Amino acid sequence: MGIDTPRFVASGTVYATGHEPDNCNGAVGASIVITDAAGASFSATTNDAGNFSFDATLAFPIHAHVVVNGSTRAMVGAVMTGECNGCHTQAGLQMAPGRIVLP
Repeated sequence: MGIDTPRFVASGTVYATGHEPDNCNGAVGASIVITDAAGASFSATTNDAGNFSFDATLAFPIHAHVVVNGSTRAMVGAVMTGECNGCHTQAGLQMAPGRIVLP
């Protein structure tokens, strides 16, 4: 029998700097806001490891931004996937500048 693994429509990790190594904890308490193609907005807060997840039904493409103490860092463009850490790697893939970072 297999282990049930939660499946999220969007998830990732927020870090203090843009090029943190793999397998390290991220920033606690940051808010991530996703706005989907239908104009609906969803918010999540990073946990003790800096991780966030959304299990809502999202209409892709989506826009995302990170908010901390009234400051915002927004993604430049919309994306067709919720696998945030797929592009936001230590070096960055698919035109991502690196990790998702605090504003």
